[in-house]
Amino acid sequence: MIREWSIRLTASILIWIAGCLPTLGQAIWFGPPSPNPHSHGAADWRDLLHQSAAWSELADHIQVFEVTAGYVMSASDNELRSMGADLTRNHIGLTIGLQSIAQINGEVCGHQEGYGSPMDSIRTASRLAQLGIPLNSVGLDEPLWFGHYDPDPQACQLPVTEIARRVALNVREYQKYFPKLDVYTIEPSPGPSSRPDWSQNFRLLMGSLAAQIGKSVSSLLVDVNWRLPQYAESVHSLAAFARGEGLKFGVIYNGDGLDTTDAAWTADARLHIDELESGHGVSPDIASIQTWDAHPIRALPVDSDVTLGSLVQYYIRPQTRFVEIRSSSGIQGRLVNSSNEPIEGARINLQVLGVGPSQKPTVQIVEGLVPANARFAIIGLRVNSECNCAGSNDLFIGPISYRENNASVGQIVTVPRSPPNSPGQPTVNRVIAEDSAITHLVVPPDRQFGFNSSIFNVDPGARFSFSVPLGAAGSGGLFGTVTLIWLDAERHGLFRTDLVMRQDIGKAQIVVTDVNGRFQFPHESTTSAGHRVERLEFNGDVRYRGAISYIGPLVK
Repeated sequence: MIREWSIRLTASILIWIAGCLPTLGQAIWFGPPSPNPHSHGAADWRDLLHQSAAWSELADHIQVFEVTAGYVMSASDNELRSMGADLTRNHIGLTIGLQSIAQINGEVCGHQEGYGSPMDSIRTASRLAQLGIPLNSVGLDEPLWFGHYDPDPQACQLPVTEIARRVALNVREYQKYFPKLDVYTIEPSPGPSSRPDWSQNFRLLMGSLAAQIGKSVSSLLVDVNWRLPQYAESVHSLAAFARGEGLKFGVIYNGDGLDTTDAAWTADARLHIDELESGHGVSPDIASIQTWDAHPIRALPVDSDVTLGSLVQYYIRPQTRFVEIRSSSGIQGRLVNSSNEPIEGARINLQVLGVGPSQKPTVQIVEGLVPANARFAIIGLRVNSECNCAGSNDLFIGPISYRENNASVGQIVTVPRSPPNSPGQPTVNRVIAEDSAITHLVVPPDRQFGFNSSIFNVDPGARFSFSVPLGAAGSGGLFGTVTLIWLDAERHGLFRTDLVMRQDIGKAQIVVTDVNGRFQFPHESTTSAGHRVERLEFNGDVRYRGAISYIGPLVK
């Protein structure tokens, strides 16, 4: 009897341990902002890579730690040696993101992200080697996108074989000191996957590079543009392609660069994890948790909801899923954990995606300070253009508004009835929603729509509010942006502040699961229209990761 009880207890412990770990084979990489000559890095950087309880709790769950070349070149010898010793002690590999396309002296292009000098590679690699710090891998920063597809005037639009040659110039400098170095590549999503010839160009790049550095690239990590409606379709295609080529597949998990607080950024990052892995069924081999945004400012502790390390703690929690979902008489089903056990007391949110002409669209808004070097601005709308995206747009748009310092009067722009750049192709109609003039704009995937306002003055340093009532029918969002283009005194473009919308939630309701993990939304709480999509969401809690399920067809 004791032996039988012991076996059952051991089995229960093993099941519990398995439920607390990511999917078998997944690795967790961690990349807080490291100090460099231009940034102080994470506010608690000095608390990392030390034998403290807070760091040890995090270190137990990560396999790779990422720093920048700028950190390697600016940190003291003692600090780097301490970092190397701690990573070795915790069995954590060290990786560096490499600006991998070699810059050529005198070339007018290539002075941007993705391009770097082989001399910088020599200095970084040799310093690590001289200090006895093992370097396990380098990541190529989007060589196919920045080297070939990027339309930016600073990019070189090189032939793919020339990209491979230039990347090899940088990689080989690291290989001189670290001959067993692993090499992986990063590409944006959608990025190259939105181009019809991307797969053959990726194969050509990887094959040409392998021939020059003497080894194959091991993994493809994707930097996802979470704001675009078609991001999941792109990630699916990239994952399938990578695994078909024998590569490990990874996803960079982060928040949104527009988030203004640590809490908002980490909440968005958790949502991205749940959306991709639960809602869209993508299970990466590598989960790279990192930030290059202003938030979050701290990496520790892991038991907080507002630190980068808390995302690791969230990621290793047991996964959950919805089962037995039925919608004939309302939405009903169960929420269970990875062992198929019911989850009691979970808050389930049912969202109906999309709005109709009788509903006033939600006001989307961005606030901030006018850039110090801005003197003018332009309001614009881009649909299926200047976003590396295309899809079915069924939009309801109100007047676009720009105001400064809470002024009652500012720039107000309405959508023109006929698109200046593509007359007669999209459908533009005026409708009325709750006494407000709304434009109903329908733009199919093979058409574009766009316009600019006239140029207007702005006050540097003033607080601005940029807003628009914006909604979408069905599960699609805006494939594009409502944009605010900042101009300098000579009326040259500086950068843009964008309003984006990936999905529009028409209505929502919450219920709580019972002791059997069951929940039910009565028929009147759900949509009766067959074309509407409903979204079930459990946001996760201190015990479990969240779950998402869609009912109905998603718009691509």
